[in-house]
Amino acid sequence: MIIIVGFWSLSLKDSLLKNSLMSGQPEEIDGVKTEIGSLVADLKNNLSGLQSKIKQLEKTEGVSTTTNQLNDLKEKIVEQQTQNWASYTNDDFGFTIKYPIILLPLIPPSSTEDVVIFQPIGTSTAVYKIKKFSSYNNLMNMRYLVNVWQKDEIFLAAFDYQESTTTQLMSNTIKSIENNL
Repeated sequence: MIIIVGFWSLSLKDSLLKNSLMSGQPEEIDGVKTEIGSLVADLKNNLSGLQSKIKQLEKTEGVSTTTNQLNDLKEKIVEQQTQNWASYTNDDFGFTIKYPIILLPLIPPSSTEDVVIFQPIGTSTAVYKIKKFSSYNNLMNMRYLVNVWQKDEIFLAAFDYQESTTTQLMSNTIKSIENNL
């Protein structure tokens, strides 16, 4: 409401400024400019106050409870959608991931940065990969990156090359063997 009134006021002041300019009265122009400046300052203060209130609301228990409920619901949906999928477990890097049976997990040689590659059976096109990196900096601005976690001194990263509902669900099933990621 404050923002709407603010924009309406700015529109009104703009109209007054145009009328003052047309009439050629400098004192009116200066007065309107001062009023516009004051109005803009008030709007900034109101916006700042609203941002503070939003931050306070985010810290309240109700918001965190709602967030927890949404996360629980998301987990249930993912579990339901992936209940008939196969699981791939990597003991060396301590994670599991579920995948649809239409995909084939391929384990490349350990000398590569790839940990596991998922591709549709009968093709050689990767739709999803998990790779290892020695530094988090190597991951900056990488295309298709959807998930990163650390195991000891190694960073593991999931890449979704298909960006489909199926591969998005895969990202939500990645779990650490010790605890959930």
